[in-house]
Amino acid sequence: MGDRKFVARKATLNDLPAIKALADAERSSLGFITRATLEEAILEGGMMVVTVDDKVVGFQHYYHRKRDLQTTLYHKTVASEWRGQELGKMVVDAVAIEARALGREKLLLKCPVDLPS
Repeated sequence: MGDRKFVARKATLNDLPAIKALADAERSSLGFITRATLEEAILEGGMMVVTVDDKVVGFQHYYHRKRDLQTTLYHKTVASEWRGQELGKMVVDAVAIEARALGREKLLLKCPVDLPS
């Protein structure tokens, strides 16, 4: 991975255009995700991004449920040119660290049965 800077961090509204572009590029595997859904996730603190040299190349949408000790993972993708370099693992690990810090005991992965991912 050389001298590149890899970071997993909470998404901000400034990241929304890049997140939406990634979601649209992966529509066949993620399904259609509205801009409003992504914006709401960011505002509620449920979106983590992975960056390479400060450029967003992946994201994980998630939700810390209030009624129990579970964190649900929804949409995740990494740009095709960055796959195979454990960036997806990096962004999920960042969510898991946050979940543990909040006392969550379980991670649940949500995958639609009719989509290839």
